[in-house]
Amino acid sequence: MIITVPFLSREQERAERLFDVIHWLGGAGHCILAIGPDVHPEYQEKVRIAAEVACQSVQGLKTTVTEGQTKTQQINAVFGQVADHIRRWCRQPWLWLEPCCVPLRKSWLADLRKAYEEQPRRYLGAYMQGKAGRFLSRVAVYPFDAADD
Repeated sequence: MIITVPFLSREQERAERLFDVIHWLGGAGHCILAIGPDVHPEYQEKVRIAAEVACQSVQGLKTTVTEGQTKTQQINAVFGQVADHIRRWCRQPWLWLEPCCVPLRKSWLADLRKAYEEQPRRYLGAYMQGKAGRFLSRVAVYPFDAADD
């Protein structure tokens, strides 16, 4: 399962700390860093190094957002770019892991992988209720072709 960690400049320090935690818990496999356009090159490098210590392989994906978008619109734009990239190039399930999330036990990734493989749905995550109805939280496991849905 691929881990994707998106971050804009306001989440860059959290992203770096997230990889510290992943490393302390035993590491992970492949990771995609979805780097926002406002992240300074020095911080891109700091997060990349932390990710390389924590993960077996790391790929950076520079993303674009439009000026004037709300935070939610920016994150959704980055999400769409990541989903399209995975559909085209990776073709395996992926976890969207925002920097504010923190794994709590060594088996976190194996537990998520097992739960995803053992359940019948295409998506694994928490459903939330909003003004527009019920929706899947972004922090979830997605099939490789989620961009097509």
